[in-house]
Amino acid sequence: MKFLKSKPDIIIAVLCIVIAMAAAFYAGWQRLMIETTHKQSVVLLQWDQVRDSAARENKTTNEILEAFSPYVGAILFKEQTVEDLENEGTAVFYSGTELLLAENPALLPGGFSEKDNYVFFKNKDDLQRVKQQIDQKTQPEACRTFTTADGRQGLALTLPYSDLKTMGVGFSSSGFDAAEAAGLSLVLQIRDYPYGSFTTDTVRLYQKQLAGRDLLAIGFNDNTIPGVNLPDQQWGQIRDVWAEVIQGLNASFVYMEFSPQKGAQSLGLAMDQQVLRLHSISEAEMKTTVSENTALDRLQLAASERNQKLLLVRFIIGVPLEQNIAYTQHIQQVLWQKGVMMQTPAEAQPLYPQNSILLLCALGVTAGAYLLYLRFKLPRKYGMVLFALAMLVAGGLIITERISLLQKLFAFMSVVVFPSLALCTFLPLKKQSLLKAIGLLIITTACSLIGALLMVGILADGNYMLGLNIFAGVKLAHLLPIMIVGVFFFFVIDGWREGINKFIALLKNPVTFACALIGVVILAVIAYYLMRTGNDNPNSVSSLERLFRAHLSDLLYARPRTKEFAFGHPLLLIVYYYGYKYRMFPVLLLASIGQISLVNTFAHIHTPLVMSVLRTVNGLWLGIILGIMAILLINIIVKIINKDRKRLLSERYQQ
Repeated sequence: MKFLKSKPDIIIAVLCIVIAMAAAFYAGWQRLMIETTHKQSVVLLQWDQVRDSAARENKTTNEILEAFSPYVGAILFKEQTVEDLENEGTAVFYSGTELLLAENPALLPGGFSEKDNYVFFKNKDDLQRVKQQIDQKTQPEACRTFTTADGRQGLALTLPYSDLKTMGVGFSSSGFDAAEAAGLSLVLQIRDYPYGSFTTDTVRLYQKQLAGRDLLAIGFNDNTIPGVNLPDQQWGQIRDVWAEVIQGLNASFVYMEFSPQKGAQSLGLAMDQQVLRLHSISEAEMKTTVSENTALDRLQLAASERNQKLLLVRFIIGVPLEQNIAYTQHIQQVLWQKGVMMQTPAEAQPLYPQNSILLLCALGVTAGAYLLYLRFKLPRKYGMVLFALAMLVAGGLIITERISLLQKLFAFMSVVVFPSLALCTFLPLKKQSLLKAIGLLIITTACSLIGALLMVGILADGNYMLGLNIFAGVKLAHLLPIMIVGVFFFFVIDGWREGINKFIALLKNPVTFACALIGVVILAVIAYYLMRTGNDNPNSVSSLERLFRAHLSDLLYARPRTKEFAFGHPLLLIVYYYGYKYRMFPVLLLASIGQISLVNTFAHIHTPLVMSVLRTVNGLWLGIILGIMAILLINIIVKIINKDRKRLLSERYQQ
């Protein structure tokens, strides 16, 4: 703390940080207000499963929808293919050869070709819809209508059946009518077309077909957004028309979690934050690895901690209809307990970054970096030059409107600088009382959280809240502070010259088995820590750990991060209590993980701020309790060892 009293430049830097914190708090408050007024999520059922359940239970789709309507808010419809129409029984497909065997060729005016494919339709509306889609997505000569001599209508197609199995041909109005009659909204997924020409007229065709429907959101079924593989200029035009069409239909864009789609981020950014995030558990998982409790846990976390507004619920396989109804009812109850309202998501107020706040937050981050620079006992004049250069960069990025780059750069700096500064400033070199050690841990945490606050101010942006933009450099942000703290306490704490001499002496020492083992353990822990960092894939978590997390979540409402309360905070409290010594260097490196983690908790911008704060608080008090228990245990073990040593010495003296 002495360095804070030594120079006026340090006082100025601290004032800059305080001003930046005020600006960041204002931006964070705006974000908090949006989050607290938009806690709605909606459960979706998939139309295919509704239809299949009706057939399996010998009921109508209207009866199935009526049974589920109290617990769900919308139905998801995937764009149909010719194969889907055939499975529904509304169309019949024949190859040319099959038609020769099944039909009298004389019934087809103009004959037929064995090379072509033929589709017969039950009603004229489906035929016209399919023809419009195929004409728009391929060449006109690829599809022609015909009427048989006995009055049946169909399409003769030059397209192979493999194309017809994947090409979207619009949506069935009968399914829409059933869902709307049950008071449910519509969520649509449009298929990509990896063949033929694609223009803005193709996009507008959907606008004509879907006008007047109760649409909640429109998304896409495949790994690519239709049109994204065209040259950049053409894709830019098509993307803007997609955004115009979706907004014109009073719908939002569906942004898929865990299912990256090429072009989705670009389209989402063009939607003026009219975006809803969707979470789903795949059919394969529901059949094999996901139990009902696991599914409930995942859906609850998706809605309460990851801002997922659309929750696609797939039925549990092989159970009676009543059990799936009870399952959806249970989902509603679990979400209510977490404060998530099961309603159609209200249109959120857009949140955009403000240049003045960004500049002030960048000033605070740069001031923190300057203080950290001084801790390394480097020349002040060079630090001031670097300070000025950093602010010139920030100003230049604002003037040139490269706001996204500024956000990524200074948000990254904030989560690296402040945990490093906190550990390099408040770590005592002498033994402390337990109460004082706890106080120092709390102060260190508060200093680290300055970085979290400034990052929240910098990334107070609806596009980050929706996951369209994400915090960059997650793994490096977890590793770099460990390296900075390691360099400081190895080379700087006793002076650079002494540190370098210590390093040279270390290189000359023979490597013992114990040293090698400690090194391997540290590297293994850090590697595992980095591997688990920034991983949003729920499949990476073991079933045992998932169960432990679920119990913690139920007990504490906001589950703290394990690496904080069970690892980082207790180790750091031990170091504070006994005072840092050179032999504790490996423990310090591992202990720093807790401070780094709690700051990076706030880098999950899609997680509500309140949830991140509660997680941090829960992690801190639990970590302190575990740290106290560890210290008491260590003291008991040390006393036993010392007592045995004294007894042995006494016995030797008597002999």
